[in-house]
Amino acid sequence: GPSKIGMSVFIGVDGGGTKTKAAVVSSSGSVLGEAQRGSSNWNNVGRDSAKAAVIESITEALEKAQKTKSDVGAIVLGMAGVDRPDDKKVVQEWMTEYFSRDLPVDITNDGVVALASGTNGSKHGIVVISGTGCIALGFYKGAGGEQKRASGWGPLLGDEGSGFAIGQAALIAIVREKDGRGPATALTGAILKHLGVDSAMNIIPWIYNGTPYDRVAGLSPVVYETARAGDAVAMGIVENGASELALSIHCVYKTLAFTTDEEVPVVFAGGNLTHDGSLLKEKLEAALKIKIPHVKVLLPQVEPVVGAALLAREMASSQN
Repeated sequence: GPSKIGMSVFIGVDGGGTKTKAAVVSSSGSVLGEAQRGSSNWNNVGRDSAKAAVIESITEALEKAQKTKSDVGAIVLGMAGVDRPDDKKVVQEWMTEYFSRDLPVDITNDGVVALASGTNGSKHGIVVISGTGCIALGFYKGAGGEQKRASGWGPLLGDEGSGFAIGQAALIAIVREKDGRGPATALTGAILKHLGVDSAMNIIPWIYNGTPYDRVAGLSPVVYETARAGDAVAMGIVENGASELALSIHCVYKTLAFTTDEEVPVVFAGGNLTHDGSLLKEKLEAALKIKIPHVKVLLPQVEPVVGAALLAREMASSQN
């Protein structure tokens, strides 16, 4: 008869801060059903709500796929705020209880899921994410699946090459121009206009009100536009961001077991690298080709939740 794996389906869960998604894929990797619920970050919504969001999204995705719990071969959950072993154990217990058996379960982070969404589920290669923050993560298949990381320490400890760092550098360039400590830049006019303020002084109440990380990161598109229009200061900021990301990727690369003639898959993820015509992507790709001769730049081909489901499929096939 057919092998168990050919019959099985695989589930991915993407438990973000705002919403929880579940996807069911077949053994060939096609998506059979998807569902969505509210936040499952229990630091924000508490454990009961988080559990309900996860369980309900899985249940609905299975219904849409017309599959039952017993058809499931493995599940991978990318969960926000679930990092410590004790937390993972809790989620593991939810799954054992829900499926009424011990099936292969992996609770992982959004970086691994982003990697998988560009590698078709393979936990092999490097992923660089540049959103509000940034991080580089790498894995080498067969090396005990060890994970290496660089950056991702948050905005107050660096995150160079993130949307926040690029936005902040632009604001600093504006105040330096104002003081005469730095060159004139078209960023001043562009960003003041974007913020709807008439002078650099009015940046002060805007930036010191609450936590400005997302708002500052939101300025990065203005920086790219200004750089494309020929402003040297803006271009320098983007090039510096790219070289910082390249440095993080290279640090991860050096610690993994890649041989010199081996192809190195690098997945670019996060809004700064994946939007249409990304200048940061262009500059980072150029910088990487110098640092890593056999780099193969990939973009996510599926949404993160499907990446998680493909990881589940990969995990099941490696355990059989």
